[in-house]
Amino acid sequence: TTVDYFRVLSVTGIVRYITFEGHPVPIPEEQINVLRKIVATDADVEVTTETFSPGDKIKVVSGPLLGLEGELVTFKGGKRVMVRLMQTGHQILVNISPGFIELLK
Repeated sequence: TTVDYFRVLSVTGIVRYITFEGHPVPIPEEQINVLRKIVATDADVEVTTETFSPGDKIKVVSGPLLGLEGELVTFKGGKRVMVRLMQTGHQILVNISPGFIELLK
């Protein structure tokens, strides 16, 4: 019900519902346990909602390489991407965070 929906959001530590196509969805216990393990470590975790595929044309939108454009070479598990940058006249392969890039429109 609507009352239950907002009551859950008032619980300390709850930020928002996980949704799929605008509707709240249950998260399997094993996935929750994996997330707990990740949070309990010092892992540098970054989440992005962008989906990238090898060959995508990208632009660096944050970090020291800001403004450079290139091509996505590999997507390494959501934590790092390898990007081919060509502005220097040479191909340079760089591993950066997916949060630092966006798809070129």
